[in-house]
Amino acid sequence: MKALGIIRKIDSLGRVVIPKEICKAHGWEQGEPMEFFMEGNMLVLQSYEGERQRAEAIQKLEKLRQITMTAQEREELDSVMQFLMFGDLDDN
Repeated sequence: MKALGIIRKIDSLGRVVIPKEICKAHGWEQGEPMEFFMEGNMLVLQSYEGERQRAEAIQKLEKLRQITMTAQEREELDSVMQFLMFGDLDDN
């Protein structure tokens, strides 16, 4: 593990600011979902890949929807996209 020589204090709401240089080096942007893990007494922080994968899946489905389909196929695809975006799946 590499020491960076950067120290941050926890604020009254339990937040710690990730230094801009670290965010930039990892390609992390404001609003990006992050995931926390504990390994012994260490806190591990990483980008939450599940959100990125879900967004990519939605983009692929949107491209697929643009291909000529039957109305029923479009409705089924819309239902799956609705579920991925909002967690609400219509059981038509």
